[in-house]
Amino acid sequence: MTSNQVVQYFSSVRRIVNNIRKSRDLETQGLLLAESTYQHCFVIPSYSEPINILRKTLEKLSQHASATSNYLIVLAMEESELGSEIKAQTLSNEFKHLFKDILLTFHPVNIPGEARGKASNVNWAVRKTCGILSKRGTPLKQIMLTIIDADASVPELYISTLEKAIVDTHEPLNSIFCPATFFGRNSLNIPALVRCTDIAWSIMHTQNLSNPRGIFFPCSAYSLSMVLADKVNYWDCDFDSIGEDFHMMLKCFYKSDSKAVSLDCPLNYANTQSTGYFSTIGARFTQGRRHALACADVGYALRRTLETPESATLSNIRDRVLMSLRVCETFIVQATSGWVFTLGGLMFAMLHITFEDPLFHFLSKIVAVLSILAPLPLLICCFIYEFYHRFLERTLFKKDKDLKGEESPKTRSLIHLLDYICLPISAFFYVTVVYTIACVQRLIPNNGLTYITSEKNCNLDD
Repeated sequence: MTSNQVVQYFSSVRRIVNNIRKSRDLETQGLLLAESTYQHCFVIPSYSEPINILRKTLEKLSQHASATSNYLIVLAMEESELGSEIKAQTLSNEFKHLFKDILLTFHPVNIPGEARGKASNVNWAVRKTCGILSKRGTPLKQIMLTIIDADASVPELYISTLEKAIVDTHEPLNSIFCPATFFGRNSLNIPALVRCTDIAWSIMHTQNLSNPRGIFFPCSAYSLSMVLADKVNYWDCDFDSIGEDFHMMLKCFYKSDSKAVSLDCPLNYANTQSTGYFSTIGARFTQGRRHALACADVGYALRRTLETPESATLSNIRDRVLMSLRVCETFIVQATSGWVFTLGGLMFAMLHITFEDPLFHFLSKIVAVLSILAPLPLLICCFIYEFYHRFLERTLFKKDKDLKGEESPKTRSLIHLLDYICLPISAFFYVTVVYTIACVQRLIPNNGLTYITSEKNCNLDD
């Protein structure tokens, strides 16, 4: 992490905090909510998700003022999941009176050339939804898609922030709107190693949202118009497109010159949690492997950049080069930095002992100093995060207070600063190792890659 990324993280956090404070002032004055001009279609892909997690997600959405008039819920289930129809129908019966409509889709198995995963499920669900709404006579330009995970808690501020961004954006129907990622729903019920990993993940994604040219990526949740989804022929579903959110941004960028727009409102997620301490640590490793499989997008971005048409403007060429560099930074640095710092330090130490050369002695000192300084930007961001986390829980996600009015014990306290001791282990095993494995897997042709899902077997606070 660099000093520039610290500045970007601080900038993103400041915008989010200011937006929440402003919304609270407007809410106090009764001016926050305005009549929506869009139909908001929430697509919730699910595979073997516990019904209580889906129920919590729908409960949160149903509390929004515009839910009955403007919210269309799409429960995107997998046909291969036993009991998925019963689960979907149960939820539909419970919540259909709280939304404008609830649609149920069931993604079939064994479609030729398709990899099972979130991308193929979302692609099937959105295509089906588009067909249904077209038959009803609903104009595509009035439909805003929001793709969320089954465990996402969506605050009402998200919609008002999205609608404001739509008004302020030059080409709203050709943009992808990206919120920040926050993990606060079960964060105190999991091992510190997993908790600090997701904190670092949240920090890296949040700083990514401050790119001034709109060249950044969504994480898990994002919004786009049905017009844009239809224009780029929806989601790719092959094994090279397993990183559904990341790949969709690239596809829209290269096929439609779309840009990303930051939404200054985070969504609240659950950390990976299994039935036991060590099984949770293993489940987070599994989730990391799933994320790392998106490294195939390095080849996609480089190929599409080299295919830039001759008629492209200088600005467009620059953006394409910058995009390909951002993709390389995202995956290549993740897979190599851990090895460089660990093996590089050992190499210089061994050379110094072997040759006793002043040059090696000098270089080994430089490496040692860099090894000490390298974590500082991330640690500064962690310090900012502690304020940010408490602020979000106190305001946007409103953690309960006890009878004396003191902070709930479910929030982070000073003792949780010890989490950051785990950062070196987290960085090596959950980043360097998993991305190295994914890159090696991608080099092996026909290696039978399968989509990996992680457990979220938990009770949610929010």
